[in-house]
Amino acid sequence: VIASAHKVRILEGESVSFYESWKYPVLRELAPMMPGAKPLDIAKACGGAFSAEEVRNALAFLTRAKFLKKTAEDVYEQVDRSLQMSVVAMPTLVRAMHKEMAEFAKDSIEKYPIDERNFTGITMGIDDEDYEKILTELETCRKRIVSIATAKKGGNRVYRLNLQMFPLSEKIEPSK
Repeated sequence: VIASAHKVRILEGESVSFYESWKYPVLRELAPMMPGAKPLDIAKACGGAFSAEEVRNALAFLTRAKFLKKTAEDVYEQVDRSLQMSVVAMPTLVRAMHKEMAEFAKDSIEKYPIDERNFTGITMGIDDEDYEKILTELETCRKRIVSIATAKKGGNRVYRLNLQMFPLSEKIEPSK
């Protein structure tokens, strides 16, 4: 449903290698924001996390795999506004990506001022039924956010939004 409603490309087969490194999703968003920028300039915009050669190679992959379309020299546009990985490919690649992004989230607490990041959290005691209701609400919220993010072309910064919910205890069986 989200794929058809928001023109989402479902990644399957070789295209799932997009999730092998955080640089691919970031450069897919960043390169179109920087028309005419050389790979070194794009690398600098990523805080020097990778070299100009890595950016050049990543842009070549993104173009070859039809994530980006080159419209002029050093000018790119996204082929699809939104991507979603197939359920079959998810477990291994997404686990690695989530670990990487969790580290970036942790580092961003010190790296960026509070007006450039948002961290909130709730510690709560709930049962399985409430857990399922909350997951449904998070999915609805995620779909609304995708709709906002894909409604217009362009931007001026790449952000990552992690929606995380995980247990902090073992299940407690009711006492008899």
